[in-house]
Amino acid sequence: MVETLDQSIREDQAKELADELQFARKARKVDNVRLSVGLSVGFTVLLSGTILIFSNGFGSLALLAWGFLFLPMGLWIVASVALGGLGPSAWYRLWQYRIFLFWWTWITTEESEEYDEIEESEKAENIEARNASDKSRRERRESGGD
Repeated sequence: MVETLDQSIREDQAKELADELQFARKARKVDNVRLSVGLSVGFTVLLSGTILIFSNGFGSLALLAWGFLFLPMGLWIVASVALGGLGPSAWYRLWQYRIFLFWWTWITTEESEEYDEIEESEKAENIEARNASDKSRRERRESGGD
């Protein structure tokens, strides 16, 4: 009887795990569809606004005004879809990305320090070369070569 209980518990756990995996797959598909549709709509609205603005509303002031309305609305749709909403959760996700900003700043700082060192060494070489050419000019003047 103990074996059948253990076996039924394992079967129940396996069934629950399979159900969870199936639910996760469906949720991923829904999220992918939502993301692609949202980005498509957002970029379409953004592109429409851009076209209306750059074509001066096709000669109509009303269409130009619609272009200026479509542009921020398209940006808002794209941002909200890309960040999963513009509420507190989006701010939290942006806060999580702060480490990438720190990493990027750190890398660019190191590169700029390397470039500064290279510039300083080039300046020192240029100063030495200038001093050498000045010295050779003085020697030529003194010897009467110039």
